[in-house]
Amino acid sequence: MARYLGKSGSLLLGGAAVGEVKSFDVTLTRDIAESIAIGDTWKASDYGDGSWSGSVTAHMDPDIAGQVSIRAALIAGTKMAVAFYVEGATTGDFELSGQVLIADAGISNGGNGDYQEATFSFTGDGAPVIGTA
Repeated sequence: MARYLGKSGSLLLGGAAVGEVKSFDVTLTRDIAESIAIGDTWKASDYGDGSWSGSVTAHMDPDIAGQVSIRAALIAGTKMAVAFYVEGATTGDFELSGQVLIADAGISNGGNGDYQEATFSFTGDGAPVIGTA
């Protein structure tokens, strides 16, 4: 069974790495349509519409181009091409990619001794692509 250390992951926006990423989460979802009629004892189910969304947490750095691009896309209302990697980004490594809309961008200042954080959440536009780098 393959296991990957979190430090192996990375996030690219438009082909450029987003620096200082601490973590990311991506969730793929499908609605389930159900049908049952009087007298039936079991529901019939089928797949409905799909969606995907997620979030990114990074050390806040106003000089990192990727973080600047995320905030700019939110303000301008533009979509972004993203690619998520869990094991690295070399040829043959797992890749989940697609177009996303940035839903929110936050900045958190934790106080003494804590690094400031930048958070971003997104919603996919269309189906994601699962492939390899």
